[in-house]
Amino acid sequence: MNALGIIIKASRTVYLILFSRILGAEGFGIYLLAFAVQELISKFAILGLNWGGKQVVGSLRAQGKDHSIRPTVIRILGITLAFASLVALVLNQNAEWVAALLGQKSLAGPLRIFAVGFPFLCGMYVLVYSFRPKLNMKYEMWVTSIIEPVSVLLIGIVFLLRFRNVEVLAYAHVAASIIAFSAAAFFFNRIYPSAESHGGASIDWKMLLNGSAAMGGMELVGNLQIRIDLFVLALYFPPSIIGIYGAATQIVSLLRKSKAAFDPILMPIAQGLYLRSDQERLQGEVSRAVGWAMSIGLGLLGLMTLIPAQLLGLFGTEFTGAIFSSVLIILAVGQFFNMSLGLSEGILAITGHAYVSLISAVMLVIAELALLLLLIPAWGLKGAAVAASLPFVGVTIWRVMQTKRLLGIRMFTGAQARIVVTWVACLALALLVHVISPHAWGINIVLSVFVFLGGYGFVSWRFRLPTGVKRST
Repeated sequence: MNALGIIIKASRTVYLILFSRILGAEGFGIYLLAFAVQELISKFAILGLNWGGKQVVGSLRAQGKDHSIRPTVIRILGITLAFASLVALVLNQNAEWVAALLGQKSLAGPLRIFAVGFPFLCGMYVLVYSFRPKLNMKYEMWVTSIIEPVSVLLIGIVFLLRFRNVEVLAYAHVAASIIAFSAAAFFFNRIYPSAESHGGASIDWKMLLNGSAAMGGMELVGNLQIRIDLFVLALYFPPSIIGIYGAATQIVSLLRKSKAAFDPILMPIAQGLYLRSDQERLQGEVSRAVGWAMSIGLGLLGLMTLIPAQLLGLFGTEFTGAIFSSVLIILAVGQFFNMSLGLSEGILAITGHAYVSLISAVMLVIAELALLLLLIPAWGLKGAAVAASLPFVGVTIWRVMQTKRLLGIRMFTGAQARIVVTWVACLALALLVHVISPHAWGINIVLSVFVFLGGYGFVSWRFRLPTGVKRST
């Protein structure tokens, strides 16, 4: 169910393609930059209470206090709405200053509008994260992966066809956040009905604050890392170049979103097995999750390597070019490491080692910022892509080492090595076919060969686990 939600959530790339074709590269660049700023500030506005609230709800369920979950979540929701409203007011009053800081004065208008949606967006995440301890992903999928993105698409297209400017897209996002919050509240009442609740809120404030600070801080820093290349590029390039680079990052984001198909399920499973000291089964579940993630990630990476120009061309003719194709491939490599072996980040966090993930996330931002300032003046867009990808690879490897040291869990095993070997062989053959037949019909042959052989390799190894690891039910 969660994987289906991620596939549907990828529809955001579809509506961005439609938006880019209507706005052009320049308008698209302003839109992406404004969205990135509001996304970062909204992560601060929520104070990590979605994560802390999830841990509190999980603790209440473990103690058999299900009757206290509803009033507890409602109290946490009230705190969230109050602070998010304050942040929205501050951003509304200082939008010109933020726009001037990034060297893009046209950002001010969209930012003021985006700010209106902060309370609804933050409140929605607090509610849907409270569903996770029940491991029932369908309601979160409906809200975050269907209702919210489809609302943005439909409302945005209607507004754009009438007005054709970036501000109307900001209004579409605000309307979608209101709709999504309403849907989350509806599902919350279904999962935690008032008839089954009695007594007051039971908040473990220490758990709430620790969980919010650690996981919320990590999410905030992680979001900054994802967007920081756009912020630095805004200091050097016009909006049209930002729009083209942003199109490449949106295609690559399919890899990052694929990771979200595994984290929400793997994290509570890993937490339970770790607390029961079931090391053998924990290793098996981690190996299985990494294997599935690598199979999806390598498939997407292969397509981005084989047909980067065609993928970028979906956004419009302004978005194609050899340098932009190179940027796409470089970014894809970094995100592949993040979405596969990067599952160690969530495992460390949920097993009481969130400080490792937080430290590594801060290291990631510092390293990327330094590389961006160093490489963009020298290499331009390629330098930005290298600066965005290289720290991901290094920090992911460091997290893998810490997972082995602290938990005794190997993220990369012989089973995953077979996946990589199969993929390399398929990619080499596909590239050979592409060289022999580079025309349009040759592209179809390339994709057919790659998908067929990759699928065969997937079927041949996907149920194999490392020697001595017990199969899970």
